[in-house]
Amino acid sequence: MGRWLNRTEIDIIMIAFPVSWSGSQFVGMAKDLYEENDAARSVLERANTVLDLDLTSIMFGSGDASQAEADKMRLTQTQNTQPALFVHSMAVMSALPSSASMPAMVAGHSLGEYSALAAARRFPLKKDCALFDCVGN
Repeated sequence: MGRWLNRTEIDIIMIAFPVSWSGSQFVGMAKDLYEENDAARSVLERANTVLDLDLTSIMFGSGDASQAEADKMRLTQTQNTQPALFVHSMAVMSALPSSASMPAMVAGHSLGEYSALAAARRFPLKKDCALFDCVGN
């Protein structure tokens, strides 16, 4: 028979990161992170450089309401969606406090598995972005 642990016996909090994939993209994704968090901004800018693509413009959209549909169509193109979702996940994770940035478990669906692997720090952002550039094209 088990017993309840009291508060002083608990010294580890386990964190799990479920990572979504295609279909969860939206125009404006990560814009708030870019504007408010230095670590997230760094991830997004580094991805632009590694991919040689202004991914943040694709993710954020033009901001022009008359272009909303065109912005959405541009983001939903596979070659843009896949790296955008991956980089968004990495930006979110980079914005977490260091005490929460290494999950005990990660899970991803479909190509979201790569975001999960990156969250577990299995390979660096440069290799991740290069992989998604290949997959998207």
